[in-house]
Amino acid sequence: MRSWLKPDTTKEMIIPDKAWLAGFFDGEGSIGIYKSSGRKGKYKNWNLCIGNTSWIAVRYCQKISGVGSIVEKKIGKKPKHYKRQWLWNVQSQRNIISVLKQILPYLKIKKMKVRKFLLIWKDI
Repeated sequence: MRSWLKPDTTKEMIIPDKAWLAGFFDGEGSIGIYKSSGRKGKYKNWNLCIGNTSWIAVRYCQKISGVGSIVEKKIGKKPKHYKRQWLWNVQSQRNIISVLKQILPYLKIKKMKVRKFLLIWKDI
């Protein structure tokens, strides 16, 4: 058990919300890994992210799960006809695991990737 990780603060979602989030994640979401800035980038961190132009949809992800933050995606010079994009980010490893475990039965496209991720973090 990794005691240094923050505790899981994810809400238990109802089945329709789990299914909705799974579909939204399948279409718009990603699980990524990035190097942390501390210790010369020695450590790697995971990130669950869903981006969309609908702030309401992205905010709903945060509302039903109870975790994560919403930021506006920064794009350099963009044409005026581009819509603003919003990102829902979950960076706490335990929260990522909790969200993914809840939506796993409803995933279609990213089910194998999520299973691989959960195998890596099975001891949390």
